[in-house]
Amino acid sequence: MRDEITAKHIDYETPMSIFKVLDNEFHFTLDVAASAKNAKCERYFTKEQNGLAQEWSGVCWCNPPYGREAKDWIIKAYNSAIEGKATTVLLVPARVNADYFHEYCFKGEVRYVLGRPSFKREDGTSQTPMLPLAVVIFQSAQHRLHLTASGVCHKSVIPLRRSQLAEVSPATFGGR
Repeated sequence: MRDEITAKHIDYETPMSIFKVLDNEFHFTLDVAASAKNAKCERYFTKEQNGLAQEWSGVCWCNPPYGREAKDWIIKAYNSAIEGKATTVLLVPARVNADYFHEYCFKGEVRYVLGRPSFKREDGTSQTPMLPLAVVIFQSAQHRLHLTASGVCHKSVIPLRRSQLAEVSPATFGGR
């Protein structure tokens, strides 16, 4: 079995070390791409509910399937922010050579994840992506105003770094 995240399996759970750092900053209210077993928020959409067909609101977490459909999730997140309905934070492959990455992701805030976190599947196995990862943030105007009013401007937020993740769980990066 290859030690790589593939589009064949879509049930990879977000590593808690990554989620905790981002949740501390954004305070997520909805996980738009989850299962009952791996949901990171009290409110969540499952595969059967089809998060792409739902209206996103509040502050959304999205660790979408990493196959070809990742583009659809990115576009949905972007549009939800532009329409003022949601702020969405996505954990996606950093496919900077893809058209959609330039058309959408670079219109938000992009933070690159250092290292190679391990993702668990619902069957208990874990795999590590061979591709770089990025956190892409599309903020609604309402959320940007809230961050500015609270003294945290979105332009001054420190990028996600390995040291932040290591504080939560050094094992995630093989002890590095």
